[in-house]
Amino acid sequence: MKRFLSELLNPFLLSFWVTLLLLIIFPVRLNKFVATIIESGTYPNDQIVRYDDLDHDGNSERIAIFHNSIGTAGLTVANANGVLDQWTFRGRYDFVQRSGTLITGDRDGDGIKEINVFTMSGDSVLLHNIPDYRNPGYTRRNRLVSRVGVRDNKMDPFIIAGEMDDLTGDGCRELIFGIGTGYSLYPRNIFAYDAIHDTFLISPKSGYFIKGIIQEDLNGDHVKEIIPYGYAAFNIRGPDVPYPDSNSWLMVLNRELLFEFEPLSFDGKYSNLIPAVVKDELNKPVLAALYRPPENQGDSNQLMCFTPHGDMIQKLNVPGNSTSILTISNKKGRERLMLHREKSGIDLFDASLAHIRSVPDDHSGEVTLIDLNQDSIQEVIITDLYKRQLVVYQSELDFPVILPIDGDGLKGVVLSVQKRLGVPPRLNVQNGNSFLLFEYGSNPTYKLRWLIYAVIYLSILLFTWLVRKIQHDQFRRKQETERRITDLQLQIVRNQLDPHFIMNAINSIIVSITDKDKEEAKKQLQYFSRLHRALLLSSDQVEVSLHEEIEFTRNYLALEKFRFREKFDYDFQIDPLADLSIPLPKMILQVHVENALKHGILPLTRKGRLTLRVFPGQECHCVEITDNGVGRDYARACAVETTGKGLAVMEQYAELFNKYHPGRIAMAIEDLFDAGGNPDGTRIKITISGNHE
Repeated sequence: MKRFLSELLNPFLLSFWVTLLLLIIFPVRLNKFVATIIESGTYPNDQIVRYDDLDHDGNSERIAIFHNSIGTAGLTVANANGVLDQWTFRGRYDFVQRSGTLITGDRDGDGIKEINVFTMSGDSVLLHNIPDYRNPGYTRRNRLVSRVGVRDNKMDPFIIAGEMDDLTGDGCRELIFGIGTGYSLYPRNIFAYDAIHDTFLISPKSGYFIKGIIQEDLNGDHVKEIIPYGYAAFNIRGPDVPYPDSNSWLMVLNRELLFEFEPLSFDGKYSNLIPAVVKDELNKPVLAALYRPPENQGDSNQLMCFTPHGDMIQKLNVPGNSTSILTISNKKGRERLMLHREKSGIDLFDASLAHIRSVPDDHSGEVTLIDLNQDSIQEVIITDLYKRQLVVYQSELDFPVILPIDGDGLKGVVLSVQKRLGVPPRLNVQNGNSFLLFEYGSNPTYKLRWLIYAVIYLSILLFTWLVRKIQHDQFRRKQETERRITDLQLQIVRNQLDPHFIMNAINSIIVSITDKDKEEAKKQLQYFSRLHRALLLSSDQVEVSLHEEIEFTRNYLALEKFRFREKFDYDFQIDPLADLSIPLPKMILQVHVENALKHGILPLTRKGRLTLRVFPGQECHCVEITDNGVGRDYARACAVETTGKGLAVMEQYAELFNKYHPGRIAMAIEDLFDAGGNPDGTRIKITISGNHE
């Protein structure tokens, strides 16, 4: 009983329960993500404004298309310093939808995106191409794409934007787009414009109401098929119309814009068929589709899976108010199918159509995937024009952020990301002539909730200490707790680093096995086994000997050398007088070697070299890691796929290690330059000093 009361009255436990009770009564509510409105207003002259980084310099240009004073289409490109140039085109951009009037993309891989503008002149759809916005003198204009059929003295075409892709295999990408109509018979086709030969590929004649395009690899051959989709508008039909819009159709086009298989018909006036491609657990693509039957045929939609040849392999009834299907990836890279149920919620399914979970959501409208914060993970955006709200979800469909939007939305909402070096990206939302520019990102005050919890807890704990008058004892126990926390932090950092080696080793082994080189495979497996054995033997250790760390790094570089072939050489220079038994933090050399290789040597256009040198100094030992890479400034400017945490993690590692071993580890980074003052690599110097017993 005495022991129980002692545990119950423990100051830490007692303070915890009091803190928990206070937080239940007075909860701290902070959003993890926030959206801050930077600017709002209206655009004049029916402008359509998009932001796009046309020259890949990290800053977006502002592209505006508008009707000028003579009633024809004009376009301007501007940056932070003002308008760079402007163009005038024949015709107007009076399409039913605004979103596809302008398409950008790098056709020839020269680092400059081309601008493609569509206009209507009479009954003709014209294409205008600006290969380089910095050279206004060279522009291809007035290229006839197609004539539009007139019905009841009306024409109602709209442009459907696709992604550029090299369909012909000549090294240049074709501009892929569609032209849809509401009531006009034609064109209802997918087009691919070959700018090199000034020719078009055109899909087979069709009466289907096309409203979108997805481009995905269906059969795993690393080339994308083109999948147009739409719904049964019941506007164009008759015996002489192939694939009329009295039905919904599943169509897949190959690289020649011919049908991969005979389109599959799904009956029903006003029915809807939306495809999506999702990868299964084996990373194989699966063609899925959401079929919405007419209202008089039941209230359940059907979620289906097909083979690349159009054979149905699975079908599942899902809630009847699902209006869209998209493929989203979580932070682990696993793909899932997302079904949005208007005003009801969101459902997630895997590639086998197994239901994962449902998320409540009371919004309706168009669902879009955009990487708002440029972290390579797309956010989910729902544009609800009825509520005049825009909702942003993370990829896990959590932490929603809601923003008000203005405008009529009659021709669709235009979304584009404005990127600027050194500051968070912004999302531009154009709805009619109204626009909203906002920043989206993590809420810096979100972590303050832990500070608030800590303040409450520590305040109660301090009060308990004063009442019990055990300040001295509590101080001793606090010091011991900090020591245990520090050891735990060191092991957490170590565990976060281990997967880097394992993944690199596996990649090298896969390469050697794929090439069917038994001797090389044997060698790579030996390197891998040494790495794995070293990790296992030191799994409960924070520090290892200098000799063990050198051998670990040597095995790692041997694997990476094979992986990147002739990309780099490496050299170990170990002074015979060096004491290789001294301890140091586990993996400290390998992490710096990996960082030098990944960010310094691999971006080089010439052969790289990495040298690891160990030598005794005055009352210390020194390790120098030298590379002839691109230098830190260039690496930072080009590091689009790195989080930038490598050096920060290692600095934290050394700081925690030194906390109870003062002065033992010190690190310094030196930028190297050649005789002409150009970056010529980086040198990392690690000094190991102090008592090594």
